[in-house]
Amino acid sequence: MADNVIWILVAGVIIGALLIHFYVWRKYHYICPKCHRPFKPTFLRSLIAVNAAEDRKLRCPNCSSTEYMKALKDEKKHAK
Repeated sequence: MADNVIWILVAGVIIGALLIHFYVWRKYHYICPKCHRPFKPTFLRSLIAVNAAEDRKLRCPNCSSTEYMKALKDEKKHAK
């Protein structure tokens, strides 16, 4: 019985972490420090990327440079 509770808690923590990452992934994009082009990586690519505070080590789809890229919050489409 205690084993089941532990597995349920572990599953809950993993699902919670994925939901938080999905929220962040939806709201942010990245800018390449070499070519200065903004882009949004796929959810999986963003999930497995090396993380350093607000930066992620990603490969730019434009220039193929692999760098730590700064996360920038997306502009609201319907700002009031």
